[in-house]
Amino acid sequence: MEYDLLLRDGADRELRAVGHARASVEQGEWSASAGCDVNGSVREFVLPQCVLQGEARGNGKQVALQWSLHGKPGALMPGDATIDFGPYRAQGELRGELGGSIAGPIDVRLETVRVRAGDAEGACAALSLSGTVRIAPEIGAELVLQGRNLSVKGKGFRVAGGKLSLPVRFPLETGEWGRLKVARIRAVGRELGSLDLRVRQNRDALDVQGAYLGELLPGLKASVTGRVEPFGSDLVRMRADVDSYELPGGFDLGRLAPQLQGVTGDGILMAWVGFGYGVCGTSAQGEIYLTGGNLHDTENDVHVSGMRLSLYMPDLLTLRSAPLQSVAFDRLDFRGMRFDNGEVLFQAEERGAVVVETVTFDWLGGNIQSMPFRVVPGRDEYDLTLYCSNLRITELLEQLGFADARGEGRVSGRIPVSIRNGVVQFKAAQLQSSPDVGGNLRVRQAENLLAGVPASSPQYVQLRIASEALKDFEYRWAKVTASSNGEMLKVQLQLDGKPAGNLPFQYSRDFGFAEVSAEAEGMNFQGIRLDVNFNLPFDRMLRLRRVFGNNN
Repeated sequence: MEYDLLLRDGADRELRAVGHARASVEQGEWSASAGCDVNGSVREFVLPQCVLQGEARGNGKQVALQWSLHGKPGALMPGDATIDFGPYRAQGELRGELGGSIAGPIDVRLETVRVRAGDAEGACAALSLSGTVRIAPEIGAELVLQGRNLSVKGKGFRVAGGKLSLPVRFPLETGEWGRLKVARIRAVGRELGSLDLRVRQNRDALDVQGAYLGELLPGLKASVTGRVEPFGSDLVRMRADVDSYELPGGFDLGRLAPQLQGVTGDGILMAWVGFGYGVCGTSAQGEIYLTGGNLHDTENDVHVSGMRLSLYMPDLLTLRSAPLQSVAFDRLDFRGMRFDNGEVLFQAEERGAVVVETVTFDWLGGNIQSMPFRVVPGRDEYDLTLYCSNLRITELLEQLGFADARGEGRVSGRIPVSIRNGVVQFKAAQLQSSPDVGGNLRVRQAENLLAGVPASSPQYVQLRIASEALKDFEYRWAKVTASSNGEMLKVQLQLDGKPAGNLPFQYSRDFGFAEVSAEAEGMNFQGIRLDVNFNLPFDRMLRLRRVFGNNN
């Protein structure tokens, strides 16, 4: 018998079958066979032409059925997604007793599957479903879904080299654990590592547990949990957690960022990363904490200890962070200078820009703080102001290389800073003591002020008085100014006060000031205004090319 059947239910459901069938009965045994070409569409499912064949036989209550299906490439279009698949074939067998159990093996093979939805695309080179199905006394199945060369790519990420083995049950219930391995994960232009997961059917969803094996950091392992809901608005939700990872000593941070090549560090990391994909697109978030960190940049003579980092990024795909993220340190040594208890509050923006909301640290017994500024990749010109509070004037003079000083007294003020091509220069920095708050200054080797000044010059005696006064000077007011001039730093020290004791000088109208021996009584200066100018080589200035320079 030949037939041509057309089944139609509304405008979006149509199925047509054209084929032949035969049946026979002989001595209590019966047999039947059929074959047909089938095509049509059911809502979003477009079924190209496929060939269905079957052969059944029976004897009394015993029945057996063998069937096969071969199809051409087709497509599904559920919602905004598109699912394309290649040639497929399926075959199976059912055996049993009428009124009892009827079951048998099934094997389905699909060569290629490609899913596109929004900005993401997934693919599988080969997909299979095999196991046992049951049609009586109730419908059920115990199958294993397998796939190889699984891959997913989207905005800013790519997952490749996946392999899946998943037990599936029907009716939908909790199944046995299967396995999913992913060989490569790539995001933000970097190879990030691999996945080794257990997967399990949980009714109409999948539970995921396992581990992420990091590639950027040696020995890094993160626990992974997640859920896949094929029929939910959130198709995929995954999370990876690192409870405590100790970065090995001497680790080259250039593996994480090329501009840090040659910088080494260590510390303890805690972090989590979340990933999601659904009807609203792709999302990724993460948070990282660093404690006990140390950093060493031998080339630039930078050493940092006691580092702490707190960084939350609500959008990892664009590397954008939340405001007021923090990186802090206990101590930073830079070319002979020491800074303590520092903290930088910042926000990372898209395309590598960073808003530095404030910088604060302790220096010379006082505190330094900055106003907000923005660091942009490729930009090499910046202007900012540092506000200084209660710096010890003696330590400031030592830091500037002027003198080995002792005593008391503090200065405050502002330091305008200009950064050009990674070189830091001062622009009319001014620091001075508080009104009516004096101090004491004792400069050892103050006679260095006379270096290069001839004894016969008019300035010699004045500098000689200044050098003797600075050996023990009680000031009522102090001021330090500094500015860059080419390759030199010009510094001026202004003091208003008096020497703590008599100075070895005498004065006459005819000859002016003249020095006397140490045994002489000398003179008691009731008030002196000292203005001392000196220049420092520019190589003592800060050079921060790695931070503010053009890294292109």
